[in-house]
Amino acid sequence: MAEEPIVSGQKRNDTVKTDRSTELHEEPNYQVTPYRWLILICYMGCVFNNSLVPNTFTPIATDVASVYDVNILWVNMCAISF
Repeated sequence: MAEEPIVSGQKRNDTVKTDRSTELHEEPNYQVTPYRWLILICYMGCVFNNSLVPNTFTPIATDVASVYDVNILWVNMCAISF
């Protein structure tokens, strides 16, 4: 039997119907490896090093503010920005 041509605006009836709701809500399949602990340790090292400067600068903020004759807010803002 020959197929009839599809006129614009018509849909084919022989297409396979799939349930899209189950495809959209499937859980992703992640592989858990021990390598993630190395990444976590490297990230923790970066965060620790990034917080060293503000934490070591905070105790002397009042002295720096008095030496440079600025408000302590500006000294703390400079420490936070780095």
